[in-house]
Amino acid sequence: MITLHFLKYFVFLAVISVSTVSCTVCKTQCPPSEACPPVVGTVPLEAGHVPASASDAKTREKLDTPAAAAMQPQLQERSKSTAAPRPGPEPERAQLRLEQEVKRLAALAGGTVGVSALHIESGRSFSFNGGERFPMASVYKIPIAVQLLRRVDRGEVRLNSTVTLRSGDIHPGSGRLIKTFKKKDESYSVRELLELMLLISDNTASDAILKLAGGPAAVTAAMKSLGIQEMDVSRPTLNMLADWRGISDLPSPEAFQLQKYNRLRDSVPADTLKRAQSRFHTDRRDTASPDAMTSLLAMVYDGTALQPETTSVLLGIMERCQTGNSRIKDLIPPGMKVANKTGTIGPSMVNDAAILTLPGEAGHVALAIFIKTSNRSITQQEQAMAQIARYLYDYYFFQGTDLFEAAANETCSLEDPSCSP
Repeated sequence: MITLHFLKYFVFLAVISVSTVSCTVCKTQCPPSEACPPVVGTVPLEAGHVPASASDAKTREKLDTPAAAAMQPQLQERSKSTAAPRPGPEPERAQLRLEQEVKRLAALAGGTVGVSALHIESGRSFSFNGGERFPMASVYKIPIAVQLLRRVDRGEVRLNSTVTLRSGDIHPGSGRLIKTFKKKDESYSVRELLELMLLISDNTASDAILKLAGGPAAVTAAMKSLGIQEMDVSRPTLNMLADWRGISDLPSPEAFQLQKYNRLRDSVPADTLKRAQSRFHTDRRDTASPDAMTSLLAMVYDGTALQPETTSVLLGIMERCQTGNSRIKDLIPPGMKVANKTGTIGPSMVNDAAILTLPGEAGHVALAIFIKTSNRSITQQEQAMAQIARYLYDYYFFQGTDLFEAAANETCSLEDPSCSP
């Protein structure tokens, strides 16, 4: 009888022991259907593993029992079924969202919108109609400036040398000289003309700088030598505007006077003007793809196109650009550097190209946004442009250079156990 009572007592203790082990393990791994609450993201227990909560000797002893070890396969299975799915690569999802938003905003701008962005430090790029040709308008003053400064680098032109302009050199369109020039002739330094061309998009200064750069063919050849194929500079601003206005009998440079130009402009019949402007949109002269423009901007910034001193001159002027406050730089956070150059011809072509400086060590972004054949107001086009620019700014800033490099170098699946973090 005594033996029988002892046997019953030991069986009773064994049942209690197994129950205690089950409850202890359940506190860390039970699925939601069990009495214990689940722990999200807990690493599955392995045989012999002691969780942080099992700090006393008795608990460690219980977890080392054969009963606890026998439960491990089942617990691991439960953990696999309740674990949160691992996310895909964040840059891919972010770029998809960016593409969708740029497409939506491009529709608001009307016409055809071309967008190209290049993170200079990582090489990560974004392109929306980026390979299509667009009239550059006054954005073409960037390659003109680059070619002039390349001549400065070679000692062929000096920035402090003077250029004399006469009344026939005063050309129509944007700028200050058309309003302030009063004498038969007046002298300006090359540096002054370069600044007027880039700061306020002065057309008279631009055509004078184009001559000093060697003419349109020399500028285009310089771009080709840098490997930029989809960019052509073909005419001075005077001829570009005359073609836009449908003026076919423009006086020679020697005989040109602004008053003559204005009379010719005002005498162009409406149907002639309409045909001329329609042809202008398909004319390859003075056009570039957005991708080509961002390539040039990146080469300027990284020192490929110019020497350090002339690189500093060009970027310093562009950072003080006085046009385009409602375009790329409109929604960029205050205090962030934006070096840009705008371009506009009529109400249907609105352009801007810039180098954005991101906060901290996030790098720099070369950005070009071109719009052509738009039927919306300039204000509507500029609003869409500013919003696109801000989305790209945020995309490159929040992704960061490290993530871009990681995405470019990723060679294994996130689900592959051999893939190292």
